[in-house]
Amino acid sequence: MIRPRINNIDKWSDDEFRRRFRLSKPVVLELLTHIECRLQHRTNRNNAIAPIEQLLITLRFFATGSFYIAVGDLTGDGGYPLRQYLITPLADPQTEAERLFNEAQIRTRNVIERTFGVWKRRFPVLSVGMRCKLHLVQQTIVATAVLHNIAVLNNDIEFSEEGPIDEQDVVLGDVNPVERNDVNNEQVRRDLIDYFGTLL
Repeated sequence: MIRPRINNIDKWSDDEFRRRFRLSKPVVLELLTHIECRLQHRTNRNNAIAPIEQLLITLRFFATGSFYIAVGDLTGDGGYPLRQYLITPLADPQTEAERLFNEAQIRTRNVIERTFGVWKRRFPVLSVGMRCKLHLVQQTIVATAVLHNIAVLNNDIEFSEEGPIDEQDVVLGDVNPVERNDVNNEQVRRDLIDYFGTLL
């Protein structure tokens, strides 16, 4: 089953787009006009990747240094179904409440991505890659996460060659368990959208 691809030009605000791809939308579209003919496939066979998507994947790779993040970002959201453990954004929000719900998810994701950035700057092994067995990689990720949280709790600000790491986006607080709804997660998402409707 082939899922529709995300329109990243429309999905992100101007600031979010620049933060993700390091260039503004007009600059990316202008660049595309110069190279599109070299990226265009002769047919759409096998659901060929469009030139704009090829360009954005490349820019995202340059911005993150990770091909997996780049490809996952530009293909991973449309591919995740609604699950009992995962509330996904709406593909085509129609009401202001639905748009607010999607925006809240994007803003939350941005905080998480910035937190990951701070974490990776503290422990560069997470950025440069680990050439070891999978179970050691998993243990390293967990260990560095625990150490990073300990440092944050103790206000131990890390100084790198690029200057002090900005911890302002790391929000700590009591974590309250969320009651799981294994029966109908669509209703959970609808309840959240209704809540955002009350804020309008």
